[in-house]
Amino acid sequence: MSVLVATAYMEEAERFDWLVAMNAGEVLATGSAAELKAQTGSQTGAGVYRPAARSTASGA
Repeated sequence: MSVLVATAYMEEAERFDWLVAMNAGEVLATGSAAELKAQTGSQTGAGVYRPAARSTASGA
C-alpha cells in the first residue's frame, strides 16, 4: 500500500520507510530518512531538501 503525505518536518517523515523530496513536480531525492540525512549531512527536513533543490536548479 502507498500513502502520500506532505510534510516539512523530518520528525514526521522519519515515521515512513521511503521518502521522496519533490519541488514543482520534479523528484529531487529519494530514500529513507537516514539515507537522505547521510547524503546531505543534515538532521532537518529543510536541510535535507535545500541541497537537492540547489543541485536541481544548477542542473547537476
